[in-house]
Amino acid sequence: MPPSLPPTHNASVVLIVTAALAAGMANHCLAGQEEPEGRGTHGEPQMGAPRVVGPLAFPTRQELASVDVTAQVMALVARLDHPCYREREAATKALQDAPDDQRQLYAVLARETLTTEQRHRLLAVVRQRLLNTPRGALGISMQIERPDANQPGEVVIMDLLPDLPAERVLQRGDRITHVDGNPLNGRNDLIRRIQARRPGDEVQLVVNRVRRDGAGRPLWNEARQPQYETLEIDIVLASAELLKQFGSGRSEVESIREAEADWAMTLFAPRPALIKFRDR
Repeated sequence: MPPSLPPTHNASVVLIVTAALAAGMANHCLAGQEEPEGRGTHGEPQMGAPRVVGPLAFPTRQELASVDVTAQVMALVARLDHPCYREREAATKALQDAPDDQRQLYAVLARETLTTEQRHRLLAVVRQRLLNTPRGALGISMQIERPDANQPGEVVIMDLLPDLPAERVLQRGDRITHVDGNPLNGRNDLIRRIQARRPGDEVQLVVNRVRRDGAGRPLWNEARQPQYETLEIDIVLASAELLKQFGSGRSEVESIREAEADWAMTLFAPRPALIKFRDR
């Protein structure tokens, strides 16, 4: 359970948050390690050592301004500042348990109309949801490629983990370009989008797959580059808890979510006030 505020209305609370995100974070795509960029012979992706990557792609304020927040979420947010302490606690728990997209909560936090109590409670809800909500997983090891600086990135599948959803419908060398109709814009965009969903959720991937002949050999164009076909693939996510059997220590997804929680606090927590006292 998140820490509860004392049973006083609009309690005066000074919240000082220091979020220090590492310059890089070793990164699993909810299923294995990200590989360094590079191509092997015949245009096939080349395996390599894990690469350290930067902070996750957090939605910008411009992106959040276009997020539609449901009336139900707004009603619960309004109750976070209710005169009755029990009402505030009930609204807090309802927001923690709601299946709504996390981006809706970020969109509300980006607004300047929240009271201090609403903002503190909503930040506690965001952190609780990130650290304790079940997380979805594909089951891939990946590398990121960006063909052109002005083009969306592509996630190249380097390996498939056994007994996870990707193994049944994806192939090594597949290049994921979109998730649920959204292009992959950031280095960790696929991770953020998948781990925001829950086990059992269905997502749609747009995948570029190398075309092959009847013997399974890649087909080439006149420039001696692989030919690709574009596929839309629906896939039901597994639980990120299954990823722990493929690595040691804590799940990389947990580190990513913890970093996102710290990042949200950095962006949306009230700035600490400096109070000066007169000399006696």
